[in-house]
Amino acid sequence: MPVDGQVRVGGNTKALTAVTVLRLVGEGEIVLDEPAEADLPGVVRGDGRNITVRQILQHTSGLPNYTNLFAQGLLPYQHTSLEPHRLLAMAFSQKATFAPGTNSPTTSSPT
Repeated sequence: MPVDGQVRVGGNTKALTAVTVLRLVGEGEIVLDEPAEADLPGVVRGDGRNITVRQILQHTSGLPNYTNLFAQGLLPYQHTSLEPHRLLAMAFSQKATFAPGTNSPTTSSPT
């Protein structure tokens, strides 16, 4: 792989983000059961004061996913780079999928 090579990380970012957050928890910088608003003021729109960091990591926050807006699939966007603030805006343009902590994507479907 060349030094300037590019790799599309896809789903690997979830694990990397979780490890980074858990290291910050271990260092006392983040508390898993505090509202996300404490660490990300103004970022998590809507229920930011009712969604915990733990719920975000466990995918039980009910936050919508920006990929829901790609009705034709992700293939048309494979060579497109979108800034993180744009992806957040896309996600938060949708309603919550379910109330925080009331559903799990691995055990049942949101209604």
